Amino acid sequence: MNIYKIFYISEGMKVEAYVAEPKKSGLYPLRVNLHGGWAYEHPSLTHEVSPLQAEQMKNASELLVTIAPQYRGYMESEGTVQGLEGSTADTQNAIRAVLSMGQIQPDSIYLHGASMGGGIALRTASERKDIKAVVAVSPFVGWDTIIEWMDNNPNEVWPPFVQSERTLAEQYKDVFSKNPGKVKENSLLDRIADISAPVLLLQGTGDKSVVWQTVQHFADRMKESNKTVKLVLYPDGGHGLKDQYQKEAGREIANWIKQYGLSQVSGSTP
Repeated sequence: MNIYKIFYISEGMKVEAYVAEPKKSGLYPLRVNLHGGWAYEHPSLTHEVSPLQAEQMKNASELLVTIAPQYRGYMESEGTVQGLEGSTADTQNAIRAVLSMGQIQPDSIYLHGASMGGGIALRTASERKDIKAVVAVSPFVGWDTIIEWMDNNPNEVWPPFVQSERTLAEQYKDVFSKNPGKVKENSLLDRIADISAPVLLLQGTGDKSVVWQTVQHFADRMKESNKTVKLVLYPDGGHGLKDQYQKEAGREIANWIKQYGLSQVSGSTP
């Protein structure tokens, strides 16, 4: 494998990404690994440390090209930390950059995101028709999903971390009421109709960063729209499922991407 750190232009700024490609020439599927981060904009936050580091690319499969965009505001990228919309734009431009290298099979893009990266994967899938399959682990499913579920369950007993999420959601409701344009920037429910790729959602019920019921709610809404979606819940599983369920989740991912065209590729999470 050849492993590179590259920079590409997104929204007029230089953004860092890691790329792993087979040394043997030819056309390969593309896997886009999307790391987690902030689910809303931080205009003053820059060079944030990414949970996906360059050394992790050593585990990339030699059967495909892999790109891991860092998004604006992370690592050596220019700009400040973006929310869902901005990081999705950075992902789209990363895909365009790697497609320009001429090594990617047509209509063979696989999206694999964790936490905020899961939300970016879902939004990217709503914007592209060349996505073969999506894997979203402990995904952020949009403030609209979170707000809708919480509004529908006002009598829920809130653990402390859920109460914190509820408080943040209430703040976003206020932001949205004053600036309706912000709703679309941070939403995913209204994008379900545009998602054509099959989606695998993996979620632990012990997650302290994502309220698991919101992921269930998003999966239910996808099913109502007759989308291909599979939700796997792991009792007491933590955020990112890098715990007792890591191997089990890895098998689910490997089986999913194999079902949709990739074989002999590991299912490790980004």
